[in-house]
Amino acid sequence: MGLDRVMPSGRVREISSDVMIGALSETRTVQAAAELIECSAPSIHNRAKEEVPVKLAVRAQDEKLEDSLAEAIIRNRGVISKIAADVGMQVGSVYYSIRKKPSLQTLMQEARERIIDQAEDNIFDRVEIGDYQASVFVVRTLGKDRGYTERKEIDSQVTHTIESSPTDNLVNMLNNLASQQPELVEAEFSELPTEDRKLLSAALNKHSSETEVE
Repeated sequence: MGLDRVMPSGRVREISSDVMIGALSETRTVQAAAELIECSAPSIHNRAKEEVPVKLAVRAQDEKLEDSLAEAIIRNRGVISKIAADVGMQVGSVYYSIRKKPSLQTLMQEARERIIDQAEDNIFDRVEIGDYQASVFVVRTLGKDRGYTERKEIDSQVTHTIESSPTDNLVNMLNNLASQQPELVEAEFSELPTEDRKLLSAALNKHSSETEVE
């Protein structure tokens, strides 16, 4: 027996341990049990410190919730909103419950890894049947070590132009590129070796001087 809640009249309402245990068995959280019997969650936790049966009921409720969340995680492949709907909880409460349990965190990670594996299988299946877009995606991501990146193509073009293109062509190319993608030009120039930057500067200065004379 215990004194757990002050009534509007000023009298204290007495809630038995059996009532608390019954509420804990019918709900998923201590807060939900407290709301069911119109007391506070701290009241139940305090009673659990004093009485072993209530403590065991709180523990059983916690284990039951963990099992339910584990099944929901697997069933819904780690999608939090679906997990919450499945177990009848708020999304925030599900996040909180999962963060408290390393075993649930592991299940979430495994569920998401399985989704990624499935996505990879889907892409590879498309590649095998000759899907062009899927093939381009693979070479741009997994094929970086083989030179399949847009950055490498740009580097090659810039290096080749500095070494062999006439000054007029060089300036026209840079003007066009700068007007379309100024941030790209700036990034590429920062990557040029010192000698190439000197060469480029000299070419631009020469072109500027010739233009002024004309």
